[in-house]
Amino acid sequence: MATPPPTSAKGLHVFLKKEFKMKNGSVANKKSLTLTAHHNIKNIVAAVNGEIAQYQLKGKPVKGLQFNAFGSHYILEMNHDIQKFLEEDIILCCMDRLSTSGYRFLCQVDSSINSQRMTGASITQREVWTYINLPPLENK
Repeated sequence: MATPPPTSAKGLHVFLKKEFKMKNGSVANKKSLTLTAHHNIKNIVAAVNGEIAQYQLKGKPVKGLQFNAFGSHYILEMNHDIQKFLEEDIILCCMDRLSTSGYRFLCQVDSSINSQRMTGASITQREVWTYINLPPLENK
């Protein structure tokens, strides 16, 4: 069994994942954004939450628009209106905050998973952006 890295480790990755789950015949599709790291990114998430708390839909603040902690994952669930009007702004906010916090973009991976079950078919689409924060090289 693999042991996760220590939470105090430096120079590790952060994943920003966009996930969209669709079930055939269901109106309630799930859309979410997740920030994941095995080291402390609470200050980054707090800064992102502070910025997106100021976003508005149709001239009104959006209640509950924030990343919530679930272990090493910070998840923001989106309804249709948030996904339609604010998704790109939230993603850019996350990317900007990671960049200004010393993280560099490393790569992006897209995937699509199809599942057939007795209860119906479903599709899960994911986009994952990977960022890395490496300590500066020492000059010798």
